[in-house]
Amino acid sequence: MSNPNLKTVCDHCSANYIVKHDLPDDYIEQYCPFCGEEHENIEEEIMASKFSIESIKVSKRQAKPSAPYTTSSLQQDASNRLGMSPSNTMRNAQELFEGIDGKEGLITYMRTDSPTLSNGAMKAAEKHILNSYGEKYFERRKFAANVANAQEAHEAIRPTMISRTPESIKNSLNDYQFKLYELIWNRTVASQMTNSLTEKTTIITSTSPGEDGYKFKSEADKLVFDGFKKLIKSNEKYTELPELSENQVVDLGEIEKEQKFTRGPGRYSQASLIKKMEEIGIGRPSTYASTISLITNRTYVFNINRAVWGLSLIHISEPTRQAEMSYAVVCLKK
Repeated sequence: MSNPNLKTVCDHCSANYIVKHDLPDDYIEQYCPFCGEEHENIEEEIMASKFSIESIKVSKRQAKPSAPYTTSSLQQDASNRLGMSPSNTMRNAQELFEGIDGKEGLITYMRTDSPTLSNGAMKAAEKHILNSYGEKYFERRKFAANVANAQEAHEAIRPTMISRTPESIKNSLNDYQFKLYELIWNRTVASQMTNSLTEKTTIITSTSPGEDGYKFKSEADKLVFDGFKKLIKSNEKYTELPELSENQVVDLGEIEKEQKFTRGPGRYSQASLIKKMEEIGIGRPSTYASTISLITNRTYVFNINRAVWGLSLIHISEPTRQAEMSYAVVCLKK
């Protein structure tokens, strides 16, 4: 069997396997300078030190809204935000496209790789934003496809009527349909809104000025203007800092010790697999969901806790296949 999508999954899976070697007894002492007695000495020195704020730097950054949905980006976002599989996403998008309870189609055609909006759609979004949020939230934007051979004549996935808000038709939709329609409506309108503005504060706290002593960096973000984030919620955390000044003496609260190791790339989720398929040119918008369903139904790959596991590309017996699946389950439970 030759399947470029399956090969992509299996190659990625290979990077997750770590071969463990027998380490010499003195490995930790030789290669871990912050272990053992030296680690304890550093901790004691920090606990006994006095700290002051060496520098405070404040910078502002803007974030732009994403383009309206294409097939690929809709499937990725529906997976990440709503936990919907690509096939479930496309099934409910098809129902929204065809119309619910005798209503006309609620969204435009859902198989497209173009993020463009028609002039009529942009004007409708502008009207809604000005009426609902005010002029400072509106910014007219045009988007172009960033993938090769995109069908620019097509339009992005958007509501057929911007005035048809999610809440106004909630009672006519099931839970999946409503969440998907809300996702599409918010993304379309937000694409015509202004940037958000965030203020980032970076604080260097040290035991002594200059190069000597211990230094620690703290960062905090504050949302100055929400812009498009009024509609598109994120998991970003914002912090209100107290009044601070350089050279101000501060107290050490506690020390949290953490050791980190470099890890290989994580396994694909269905969302990230679709993104990779689009990047390297496997399939078209109309085939992403069906391709993943095919290799899943044939048990070439399987999903556990939203991670895509690929089995051997060579022909293997059923007992061997079951053993690989059992191994994956055990690994995820650890």
